[in-house]
Amino acid sequence: MKQELMLIVVLLTHCLAISINAQDIVYTGDFDTNFPNPERGYCYSIDPNFENMTWSFCEQDPAKYTATSWTNPMNISQLKYLRASKGFTLVLVRYHIAEFRYKLLSPEFLARLRSDFSTLREAKFKMIPMFAYNWVGGGPDADAATIVGHLDQLKPVFEENYDVIAFMHLGFIGCWGEMHSSAFGNLDISKGYNRLNDKTFSIINKAFEVLPKERMIAVRTPLYKFQYFNGLNTNAVIENTPISNISHTEAFNQSIRSRWGNHEDCLVCGEWNCGTYNTPANNPQGVISFLENENKYVVQSGESGIVNGCGSPDIDYDGDGFKGSDPRDTCTRVTEMLSRLRWSTINENFNWNNNPSTPKWKEQGCYYEIAKKLGYRFRLISGTFPNQIKDGQSFSISLKITNDGYASCYNKRGVEFIFRDKITGEKFAFPVDDTNIANDPRFWISGETFTVTLSNVTLPQSMPSGDYEILLNLYDPHPNLRNTPEYSIRMANLNVWEATTGYNNLNKIISVNNATFLNDVQNDQNSYIIVPNPTNNLLTVEKSIHDIISIDLIDISGKVVRTFKGNQGDISIISPGIYYAYLNTINGIVVRKFVKV
Repeated sequence: MKQELMLIVVLLTHCLAISINAQDIVYTGDFDTNFPNPERGYCYSIDPNFENMTWSFCEQDPAKYTATSWTNPMNISQLKYLRASKGFTLVLVRYHIAEFRYKLLSPEFLARLRSDFSTLREAKFKMIPMFAYNWVGGGPDADAATIVGHLDQLKPVFEENYDVIAFMHLGFIGCWGEMHSSAFGNLDISKGYNRLNDKTFSIINKAFEVLPKERMIAVRTPLYKFQYFNGLNTNAVIENTPISNISHTEAFNQSIRSRWGNHEDCLVCGEWNCGTYNTPANNPQGVISFLENENKYVVQSGESGIVNGCGSPDIDYDGDGFKGSDPRDTCTRVTEMLSRLRWSTINENFNWNNNPSTPKWKEQGCYYEIAKKLGYRFRLISGTFPNQIKDGQSFSISLKITNDGYASCYNKRGVEFIFRDKITGEKFAFPVDDTNIANDPRFWISGETFTVTLSNVTLPQSMPSGDYEILLNLYDPHPNLRNTPEYSIRMANLNVWEATTGYNNLNKIISVNNATFLNDVQNDQNSYIIVPNPTNNLLTVEKSIHDIISIDLIDISGKVVRTFKGNQGDISIISPGIYYAYLNTINGIVVRKFVKV
């Protein structure tokens, strides 16, 4: 009876310690380092080869457009250089498929695509693929039936390789694949503006069908989104009025609506961004406001374009503070627009007609600010942890996180806490409840703060006692990339990132007491110590409170590999590895883990 009372006192005392012995840790933010993180940041465009242009600008006669060369294949050395020197993790690849305007994609071309994806995987990159039937100077597209057929051919390639597809640029239609000037009537221009028709609908629907539903498609200009979801109408204003923004309950449900992202090809081109914000509804500020809210849950990508490349009236219609010939590629305007519209990536090496913007951003001092803030930049603020955990008792961990970037994640992430034994390195993963949107990085909106929780969890029976480091793992859930560190998310904090594992070390040690015992009141970390640990030829248990009758050595599969009497035994014949010593004492069974080297 006395022994039972002692046991109750010990357990009650321990329960009290769990609740009052929690510890808050405050983390130091990293506000300066530009480091690589998946699916965000500047991207590098790999464009079709330049050919001497003998056709007119944006030529629409297929007979006159004679370029047929393929875009160059991925170069592993170039990709590794871009990652190491610039922190890039994305490439925008514009595949030139003019050769196939009137026929199926060849087996050789499809094999080339598969090879490119394999190279990307080796370089730890992801791709934004785009397909266009013209490039240098612009040119004709293909008829809708051919495009749909090509998309069907691409389906198995996408399904095999979507792990390294960040999202897709719709492409295919019109000059440069930018959804204007279609030689084959893939857009309706009878009303004086670009308008969807049955052909466009068939191409868009097929693109969303063949690309795995885990990935988004970025479409040039929001006007087409309005027309698609409003439905075509005889009233131009009605069909081009911004639709209701997607809600957090609709977001990421794999519908076309939730997967329709936005692509901008003319960030600095002039008023309305060269037609991006200009619709027959004459509501450019309403379009910008729509994108500001829509892009909380869908991807926004693009490139700078040419300053005032479309001309500009001397009136600030879109309300960005610039009009006429005002230079729109200044740091002041660009950082404001990238932040407001939640850009995840922008083409860094746009250089059409020797008119790039990025050198100017370097001169004015915002290039690296943009590099750090494109997409997400998650930062740990603080964490609350228990100091000790005992078997059979539930525990909770919480982290306060903020997002210093322009946008959030647009693809799904796995989130788990890792317990790693300080001695053996053995790891135990505890996934968070992903039905709670506070635990989903796709809902960690720019400028807001969130609390990620691991709630009311109990230790597995297989988890031995010991001191455990606690780590946060934000991993890519695709099986191909699940354990690849470069595809995990790094937090913007000092002294947390582990490049070899892809974990964020939370700089917390939790003592776990998970021993199996029978009426063992004294079973704590100060008794029954194996020394040394790791050990080689001799196993010795010291500081025994109760006499040890015998020891059973059990491997990680549960098999008994050695038994001997007393507190010491020869283990020279067993193989190196992790083992459990079941100590049979006069007062019960105690379990200790050790490493044989």
